[in-house]
Amino acid sequence: MYKVNGEFPSYSASLYTLENGDEVEWLYTRDLGKDVGGGWDSGTGGNAGDTTVKPAAKVSSGAAKASVTLDNMKEAIGNAKGSGEAWYAEPLAWALANDIVSGYGNGRFGPNDHVTREQMAAILHSYASCKGCDVTAMADLSLYTDGAAISPWAQSALSWANAEGFITGRTATTLAPGGSATRAEVAAILMRFVEGLAS
Repeated sequence: MYKVNGEFPSYSASLYTLENGDEVEWLYTRDLGKDVGGGWDSGTGGNAGDTTVKPAAKVSSGAAKASVTLDNMKEAIGNAKGSGEAWYAEPLAWALANDIVSGYGNGRFGPNDHVTREQMAAILHSYASCKGCDVTAMADLSLYTDGAAISPWAQSALSWANAEGFITGRTATTLAPGGSATRAEVAAILMRFVEGLAS
């Protein structure tokens, strides 16, 4: 997170145009902004582009990956080899270096693509594994009418995330594994994940 002249802008640093004399302060949070007084905690939901909460907005994979790594931001800055050009470059470099994310496998990463629910599961599963958490719980996803639509690479991650209650059905009978995760869904998934890790 960052401040310019003591205030939190409501959009990413890559979009902010500095003027002569502007004072920039970079802040690294361990509590989704609560500990620094802005961003996620102030209700903007991060990089929404204005101060309106947008719970149904889609979340880019760059934003999701940056969110997952917020509690490791200081370590990420020390270890990252990111270009620094994008606001998520350093946490994304950390996530890549720790095998939390890997891209599409065809030389394409797509950091601004919308993140799907099954991708979110894979990110959480990889992060939990990286932290040494037990990721052996499995749910029977055939109970969902769209269970067969889950990508093979996401099967175990989504099964684990569902068994742990991090990612539940979008409806009582569907998971929507390929559906884009909304800002509200990402917030709920991250809250459940953080609370689940703490217990």
